[in-house]
Amino acid sequence: MLHSSAFDDHHAVPTTAEITKSAHRTASLGSRIFPSVGLTVEQICEAIKEHNLSPIVFRGALSAPDGFRRERFASSCAALIRSGYPVLIVGAFVGGSGQHAICAVGFRSCPPSVVNAGDIGLQDSSVEYLFIHDDNLGPNVRFKVADTGPESPVTLIPDAPPSSTSSPDGSPISGYPELRPYLMLVAAHNDIRTSPDTLHSAGIKSAFLIVNVINGVMKSVGFAEIGLTVSTRYVKLAGYLSGELEHALGGNPKVLGKVRLCLVETAPPMSLHLGVVRIGLDNSTPLIDVLYDTTDSDRNHPAFAHVCYQPLMPTITDALAHVGAASYGTRVDAF
Repeated sequence: MLHSSAFDDHHAVPTTAEITKSAHRTASLGSRIFPSVGLTVEQICEAIKEHNLSPIVFRGALSAPDGFRRERFASSCAALIRSGYPVLIVGAFVGGSGQHAICAVGFRSCPPSVVNAGDIGLQDSSVEYLFIHDDNLGPNVRFKVADTGPESPVTLIPDAPPSSTSSPDGSPISGYPELRPYLMLVAAHNDIRTSPDTLHSAGIKSAFLIVNVINGVMKSVGFAEIGLTVSTRYVKLAGYLSGELEHALGGNPKVLGKVRLCLVETAPPMSLHLGVVRIGLDNSTPLIDVLYDTTDSDRNHPAFAHVCYQPLMPTITDALAHVGAASYGTRVDAF
């Protein structure tokens, strides 16, 4: 979790011994540092703080048994990994054979989801595969995200090549039952104080306002109503001005230069890291980016600016701001 390239500019890669020592500086609970039989969640958080990073903890909301719904689990993992933050996943083996911690470092993007008219879908809620470092199986093992229904907790099932996770006859290796996650933990930069759950909530709220306006217009002219998708991520300001915008605008140099200049000259001074909420028709057709301040708490996370990718969007955002339904900060037109 602490080996991410996102930390390389200011953070050295720690050894496991250094992590264990830092975990015991303020959360030793009276136990010896070595030999260590493992760390509690509290000690992991302390170790993260000792390395000048900030822990973000997600606990499952499902009870009996505790766990995560697929939508929240998959979209949160994807948002954090896309942002450069590997996710430590703590879970219980199905069948009562103990607990285990693994580290998700990648995911396989899912195809564009079908969103019903008037509905909002989290872009990454259907992610089916995570790539995980598991000290029992090895690095970059593919795990399948499985569930038995919308109200059931997700489980993770090793789904790597047969030589890694199964016997010669194809049966699963003994001792690797399904893992049911009940906690996720991330080490993030200290200036990120807005949680992914808050970004998701802000994105869904904005998307509902926008889709209601669009569908009102569509209905009045006899066109079919639509649904929208939402994706979130953390990104450095420099990264947003370069790679993120370049990808969203398809490499159009004229529009790209205009948007960059407008953001730098007219938007309020933005923090080092941004919370980006992207609302679109599908995974590849963005309508708007809303750029949030991540240095404030979950209760107050104002928007610096918004980037409109389609000509209809400025009219919608101006109308929503006029009636006090939403505030998106400085408007930048990217068309």
